[in-house]
Amino acid sequence: MATVYSTYAHRNDLFATLRKKISPDAHEIGFIAEGNDSDYSFWRPFGQRQVIYLQNEIQTGADLPDNVQWVVVKQEAWSKYSSISLEQWAAQHHAQIVASASVTILVNAGQETWHLLHVEK
Repeated sequence: MATVYSTYAHRNDLFATLRKKISPDAHEIGFIAEGNDSDYSFWRPFGQRQVIYLQNEIQTGADLPDNVQWVVVKQEAWSKYSSISLEQWAAQHHAQIVASASVTILVNAGQETWHLLHVEK
């Protein structure tokens, strides 16, 4: 029970450690994840940010929207959307992984790896 309580007690801001590494002037945050994954943390500060889902761009090989310089990626979801590795994609798009974190969103899923990338424009 302690694991369940401690996990869900922080669910409203699961990605605080990654979010704090995003530049304060960033207004659009790219997000690549699965259907049950929460993007709530990346809307903060509220009214100043927007989360843009990028699964279609990754699947089709389209360019990222010009306004997206920060991208959050769930490692376990990446292979569902791309046939190349995240590292290859990052190199092709002038992006660098600036931080990674192990996050438990659902207790039964356990810890999952998330990456924050910065895209040089």
